[in-house]
Amino acid sequence: MTDYLFVYGTLKEGGINHSCLFDCKFIDSGVCPNSVLADLGAFPGLVFTQDTEHVKGEIYQASNIGRSLQLLDYLEGNGRLFERVCADITANSGIVYPCWVYTWMRGLQQPTLEDWDV
Repeated sequence: MTDYLFVYGTLKEGGINHSCLFDCKFIDSGVCPNSVLADLGAFPGLVFTQDTEHVKGEIYQASNIGRSLQLLDYLEGNGRLFERVCADITANSGIVYPCWVYTWMRGLQQPTLEDWDV
């Protein structure tokens, strides 16, 4: 099991939920390929697509991945609103990390966002 997380939206540095990453170390900024952000109003949701677009975010390494995933699963409504999946994330440094990422389960029925600034 990987101990890396890819976050976007309210979990990024400066975001309202960033404190949930209290036991995680920032690694690099990066992108999730073949994905877009759905505009869900108060927060975005990542949706995988066949397009060449990508979502920008941040890569973190958890010191206790089990505890981090338990907290984030609760926050993200894992299995109800979002689904936690493992995806290859390309860091700005060029390194590819296998990361846990939360994807919007209800598909792309909303407008998309270019980026989500906190």
